[in-house]
Amino acid sequence: MGWLVELTATEITISNRRGWHPPKGGVAPLLIVAAILAIIVTAWLGAVTIATGSVVVALFAASVLALIGLSIGMLIAKVRDTRPLVVRARVTADGVTFDAGTGARSLMRWLAPVGVLMLASLVALLVSGELYGDSGEAVFSGVGRFGSVAFFAIGAAIILPGIRAWRGSGGASLTLTPTTVSLTLPRTGGSADWPAIGGATFAAERASVLANSGTFSWASRDLASDPVVLTELITYYAENPAARATIGSGTIALLQLGRF
Repeated sequence: MGWLVELTATEITISNRRGWHPPKGGVAPLLIVAAILAIIVTAWLGAVTIATGSVVVALFAASVLALIGLSIGMLIAKVRDTRPLVVRARVTADGVTFDAGTGARSLMRWLAPVGVLMLASLVALLVSGELYGDSGEAVFSGVGRFGSVAFFAIGAAIILPGIRAWRGSGGASLTLTPTTVSLTLPRTGGSADWPAIGGATFAAERASVLANSGTFSWASRDLASDPVVLTELITYYAENPAARATIGSGTIALLQLGRF
């Protein structure tokens, strides 16, 4: 829909359903690892920045720490966006869409400037001779200099997702229309016509649409909607062809009643 345009979505709490039961423990271990990594990287970059007194090194350090902070923030946002028995639905001209929410996407937009800052500071350090060396005043020394390749790759890799988030074309979405089911993910997805769909299932924290042409699926936290409710909704429409004509505003009413 263009730059910075967010279509209005409706959050609906579902009644009369069992819904999704998130696994215990969740993302706590990942957050602990990320926090430990942040401490280690902060100590390393802090020591190098103090030793060199370089503004460019400080900018590189800031970009790395910003990336770690954004990663932790996006992980937390995904957890908050996906809640049991809650769906986030947006009625479109020809159907209804369930998206990934705005929390993670808002943070993802900052990946582009952070990636540009990281690449620019690395190039500046390379040109000035501060990137490599055997003294304590170099950012990468000894065998550690090979680590710079990873930072160059990371800086380049995060720019495109950031730009897509600004344009509103990034992230995951599931769209139902009277004729098709379409799943869009950052790197994959799938679609099928309703006559070819036998239903949908949820197992091992993945929701799968069962189609004659093959199965396409999404992880439980890819969308800001209860994955079990979505699989039950797809199965309902697959088994009730007459109900597909109401997909759109009729889907909102169906979800609010919880009768499907």
